[in-house]
Amino acid sequence: MPPNETSIVIRAAGVLFPGDIEERGVEELLTLPDLHAHWPLMPHHGKLFRQHQEFVRRVAPDVIVVSAPEGYFFREGPGRAAAGAANHGPRG
Repeated sequence: MPPNETSIVIRAAGVLFPGDIEERGVEELLTLPDLHAHWPLMPHHGKLFRQHQEFVRRVAPDVIVVSAPEGYFFREGPGRAAAGAANHGPRG
């Protein structure tokens, strides 16, 4: 198993810290009955993955936080990291 998939995932006080999990870790998170968090940090630096939209839908965040090194979004392509969140819209 890749080391990123063994990251510790924590949800506390409305914040979700999924560590550096990738596709397999997100699949495991999606098996949980309640993923809601007001402020999730997107897994794996916000990199687009297969379950991205489902993850955002299930978390139903107020704000999405992406942690990435300088220039990351230009290497990955503008907007790719947030592509799954684009259709989420405001919660209300």
